[in-house]
Amino acid sequence: IFVAKALLDYATMEAGCDPNTTDVDGPCESRVHGFLPSSLLTNMVLVSGLLGAALMPVVGSVVDHTKHRRLVGRASWVGL
Repeated sequence: IFVAKALLDYATMEAGCDPNTTDVDGPCESRVHGFLPSSLLTNMVLVSGLLGAALMPVVGSVVDHTKHRRLVGRASWVGL
């Protein structure tokens, strides 16, 4: 929760808006790299979901059809 708030504040500052202002004026309409600061977390979830969906079958077939089962397991453990 705290990391998400910090990321949104940082993106808002990068867009040139003040993250501490009230929402009386509405959300920040400036864009950073073509995206609104408020959609940063949504974009992160979208990209991670698509990458996970694309890579799971590939990693699953490597685990099922090659002798690299332990290597993939250890790499997953180290990655976590």
